[in-house]
Amino acid sequence: MEGVSFLILLLVFVCGILFNIIWGQLLGIGHGMVSFQNSVVDTLLMLTKNIQTTYEIQQLKYMHYEL
Repeated sequence: MEGVSFLILLLVFVCGILFNIIWGQLLGIGHGMVSFQNSVVDTLLMLTKNIQTTYEIQQLKYMHYEL
């Protein structure tokens, strides 16, 4: 009876370790995906601002040439 109880406790302990490893990997993947998504959004915003600034500069040049 004592041997079975010990084996069950050992099995539960090993399952807990495996669950902890898998949970840590999943959290790491999720964090990486969120970070990547945020960096893509920030990059697109920066690109949009640069395009808008270039367009405004071109408009100012055109207005200057008209004068």
